[in-house]
Amino acid sequence: MLPSLQRHALCRVSSLSVFRPFSISLASRTSRILPPVSVARRLFSTGPTPSTQPQSQPLAPSNDAKDTKENIYTLPNAITLARIAASPVIGYYITVHQYPLALALLAVAAASDFVDGFIARTFNMKTAFGTVLDPAADKILMTVLTVSLCDAGLLSVPLAGLIIGRDVGLVGATMVYRYRTLSEPKTWSRYWDVSLPSAEVHPPLISKLNTALQLLLMYVSLAAPVYGVPIGHLALETLRWTVGGTTIGSILVYWFNRQNVVKQL
Repeated sequence: MLPSLQRHALCRVSSLSVFRPFSISLASRTSRILPPVSVARRLFSTGPTPSTQPQSQPLAPSNDAKDTKENIYTLPNAITLARIAASPVIGYYITVHQYPLALALLAVAAASDFVDGFIARTFNMKTAFGTVLDPAADKILMTVLTVSLCDAGLLSVPLAGLIIGRDVGLVGATMVYRYRTLSEPKTWSRYWDVSLPSAEVHPPLISKLNTALQLLLMYVSLAAPVYGVPIGHLALETLRWTVGGTTIGSILVYWFNRQNVVKQL
């Protein structure tokens, strides 16, 4: 009886192993049978099936993003341009010894330097062009004042040479950096297109202090003959030496920290 039961069990196991591949194959085929709704969609749909729809490719970044022009026609920039236009007028009145009129115009120009920055920050009118134009206007005004006061004998030649030399070096370095940061193609017209920003200037604290002291020196030197103060007064001499020190200090900061002063956009 036992041998017959063993043979019966072996036959049952072998029969299951024979039909197992067929059952697995049938299950795998039936698992791929679509539900009626999907079949109806395939039969009556006129468009491509979801699996055959073309995949959208991500757009490659365009180089035109660097060529986006900004609006440079803002009120702060207009005030800054007016200060530049007034600079030679102030210098002319100094050379012809019209000191009271030159002093009044200089006071207006100094006030405009504060006003344009206040408007730009308060009303969100800051531009990359303005970050370059504003210090350029200060340099132009300072250069005109330095040359004219030196010509009138109100400023020493060594101090005037130091101030002008610093400004000339900064302007030259800015022009070189403008060319390096300008996107391709680097043409003559695109280089001078001020609506295509490539970098912005962040003057360090010592530079701002130096500009303020230089402007104070120019104002006091111009006011001295108006109010009868001697040129060699101790307060004037102290201010001249202070301006000389801050000018040299700002040169060193620009040289050793230039990557944080001028930043590429």
